[in-house]
Order: sequence, then structure tokens, then C-alpha cells
Amino acid sequence: MRKRTRQCGFSASLHRLKRRYGLQGSLDYRIAGTTDGPTAQKRKTRLKLPKASDLDAFLATHVGPAFQGIADRNETRATINICEAGVEFSLTYDESRRYGSGGYPAYRVAQSRTLNPVYSALKSKADQLKKSGTTGPCGIFLCDGGCNLLSKSGRQSHEVGLDEVIAEFFRQRSSVTFVVVLTFPPSRAEAFVGVVKERRITGRLYINPRAANALPEKELLELINRGLAQLPQPAATPQDALYWIGRARAHEGQTYNTIHYSGGLMTGSVKLSARQIQEVLAGRTTAQELFAQFDTPDRPFRNPFEAALRQGLTIESINLTKNADADDDLLEINFGLADPAISKLKAG
Repeated sequence: MRKRTRQCGFSASLHRLKRRYGLQGSLDYRIAGTTDGPTAQKRKTRLKLPKASDLDAFLATHVGPAFQGIADRNETRATINICEAGVEFSLTYDESRRYGSGGYPAYRVAQSRTLNPVYSALKSKADQLKKSGTTGPCGIFLCDGGCNLLSKSGRQSHEVGLDEVIAEFFRQRSSVTFVVVLTFPPSRAEAFVGVVKERRITGRLYINPRAANALPEKELLELINRGLAQLPQPAATPQDALYWIGRARAHEGQTYNTIHYSGGLMTGSVKLSARQIQEVLAGRTTAQELFAQFDTPDRPFRNPFEAALRQGLTIESINLTKNADADDDLLEINFGLADPAISKLKAG
């Protein structure tokens, strides 16, 4: 299972600290890095950040006082530079900007044809095939699990690409006839829409020119396409699926993590996860924790039920929408017109 990347943890901790001091502006951060290694092929880039276990404490000690000063002086813009042993980054706080940003050196790129996750996975699978005792043609299906080598199209001069890694694997393994790489199209940003993630699997076929048991390319491609056509429609991208698995309890499926409004905010209905509401009622979580997941760094989420009470709106009906193809159901809560019974009394 892939762990959350270090810069993601840094960003999340940083924005939590910002909210603690009541700062409403955006943050732009720049993380420094260092690249070293015994040879050019074994170089590795590391971000100059604290250990994940020390991150919150480090930021509270070194950035917290600066945030406190910004809040006390009502500053609209400020720059913070942190340079400690093994840690180096800068922050810019700006109330005039709505969205923040971040930058850091590419530290998850492959700089060797053999020292990378793709080559390691192919070698491990080839060893398993060898132990199975098979003598006929065999191939490997390599699935996208969020690896940069599979999802990144461009590369820098010191990086190696997917084609080079597979070519090196074929050079050393004549027992593997082919490799099929299954990936998702990269996410893209669109105006007025945001980030678009296509839930569609694409495949690339690599044939080993040194294969001991070669197969005709046309027949092989037709066979693979026929098999892939039987796969169900993907429910999530690999990155989202790994995130779900990482945050889920054991033996529990994925809940709906969105809220839908109809008829305008708090004037019609709210649709949300039936299971998450049940967890609140069961005492597993709180309403604050439930709605905190919808927070963004620049726009804290408003509890829709609190907003309804403030407007004097009461629940009129509750409907359950079952979904046999998902791990959760949708609970639709409909609000009626303002009820004088829960509205503030006013002297006439």
C-alpha cells in the first residue's frame, strides 16, 4: 500500500496550523531538496522536511510563532523562511489570494533502469513465473498503483522512462514473452470544472524481442483486448483507491464522501452517506469530524444542519436511495419551510 507522500503531509499539517491561528489568507510553500548517491545511476532526491512523526511538532515550534505574529499584527502578507538541520522551506502568506500553491523538487522519479519500483515488480513476478515451472509463453500485466513511472509522460535529462526500464528487463529476461502496462489517463485541469479524473483503463503492449517463446503480435493483441473488455468499469483512480484503503477500517467498504444540495443551499434537500450518519449516531465519530473531511485549506465547510437550524428550517422527510453497485447508500434529508416553533421569538 502506498503511503501518503511527504509533501501532502506537510501541506495538510501546515494548513491545520494556519486555521488554528484563524488566518484566512492563502499559503504558498517552497520546499528545498538534496540529490546524492554513490553513482549517477544510484542518485536519489530527498525533500528537506522533518520526519513525518515530527512534522506537527516542528511546524508548531518553528512556524506557529510566526503565524501568531501575523494574526496579532493583522498582516495581510508575510514571508517565513525556515532553515534548520536537514530542513529547509519558505512560506508566503497572502490574504489577497484565494488559492495557495506549493513547489518542491521531483523526488519520486526513476534515475536508474533497475533501481525503481517498476523493474522490481517485473523481476519479482518473473521469479514467481520461473518457480511455477511453466514452459510455455508467459507475460506480465503491470497495473497502475500510483507509480510516477507509469503515470508521468515527460521526463528530465537525468531520469529514465518506462520504455527504457522494460527494455532493460527484456534484455535480462528471455523467459517473459510480453508485458502489458495498464494505466489511467493523467488527471487534467479544466476551466470552471476543476480537476478531471477519467476512470478509464488504457493499455500498452510491450513484446520481448528476445523471448524464447514468441507469439504473433496481432493475435496476442486481439486476445488481450478481448480479455480486458470483460473487466468492470473502474470505480476510482488508483490514487483515490489507495487513499480510501488507507483511511478505511478493516473489512469495511468505501463510503460516499460528497454532499449534494438541491433547491439551493438549505432550501431543499441534502444527500449524504447513510453509513456516515449511522456512524455519528453510533458514537464512532462526531458531526464535527464528519464535516471536517469536506474542509479545504481556503474554504472551511459549513455544517448544513446547523445552517438549517439558524434559518428555522426543520426536517420534513428522509428518503434512502439504495445502490447495489456501491458500498454505501445515500440518505436524502428534505427540509420544509421555516418553522416558527424553532425560530427566535421577537417582541411585537
